Amino acid sequence: MAMSRQETINDALARMSGLGFTYGPDFAEHGPMAAEAISALGHNEAVANWVEIYKVGHQRHLPPPRRRAIDCTDELHWQNALGDPSRLSDWQDCFRKELEAKSGHDVVREWAPRLIDGHAGALTHGLIRTSHALRGLPVEGEPTSLQLDELARGLAYWAGTYRVPTDSTDRTLFSGLPDAPADGPDAALSRHTAFLARILLAHSDRPTTPVILLVHTITSAAAMRSLLPLLPHAFGCRACESARRVSTDILARAIPTRPILAGAKPSRSERQWDDLAERAVAHGDEHVIKLTDACLHEDFIRPDPVYRALADAIQRRLPAWP
Repeated sequence: MAMSRQETINDALARMSGLGFTYGPDFAEHGPMAAEAISALGHNEAVANWVEIYKVGHQRHLPPPRRRAIDCTDELHWQNALGDPSRLSDWQDCFRKELEAKSGHDVVREWAPRLIDGHAGALTHGLIRTSHALRGLPVEGEPTSLQLDELARGLAYWAGTYRVPTDSTDRTLFSGLPDAPADGPDAALSRHTAFLARILLAHSDRPTTPVILLVHTITSAAAMRSLLPLLPHAFGCRACESARRVSTDILARAIPTRPILAGAKPSRSERQWDDLAERAVAHGDEHVIKLTDACLHEDFIRPDPVYRALADAIQRRLPAWP
């Protein structure tokens, strides 16, 4: 009998229970994020095998040793630990304790406004990992300890790598996009992801590292969607402004010269989403899987041919697993 989405996610988390925050030399741990994305793409049957291959191919780093407890109820106390990767295990303990007393949604509702301005750290992976963990929680019933552990790790990585980008980069790149208050943060995020998808398509011939950097301008903005239903409109507007600031920071690193702003309509991909999802899972690369997942959901919310075009292009651009 085929496993359900919840059974699949918990099986994947059990298989990865020994993984922490990073793998060698110093990359964010992608396993739980990609496993949830494969499930969201409709391929529960492929998750376990993908996880086992991932574990073999990635040399994990043990979490840092615990130093001293962080009091999440004392603002001055936890603020002093923000952005300190050496405190990741302390942060995980802090959030796991919070999750014992409150629901996952309530903890994210409390902490997302505190952390959103610093989601640039670790190339936005704290926000993204939190989003995947949150999205993986059951719609009905109680989450398992494995799921709460993963949500705690996502929030801990976000807090421990907290970094606010400087305002020294060229923010006029986004001057043509209306602000979130114009028609709400949900629509603003759609404009953001579609805009960055066009930039990535226009620069997909660049070396692999800049391409992967650009991928995160889209996946991080898409990750914010899982937070919007939990928080008031004012948070959404602030989150969209933070997304602009962080994406501008990433653009400056990925494309030192001013990027091509691709305004033309992208070439329409002939592949349908079922095909693109299957091909992403078969491809195996975690960035391809997560970007395909993000593009599929963005296209479902506000259809734009750029999402299918980008999902198709990135599968051909990044090397597949051997």
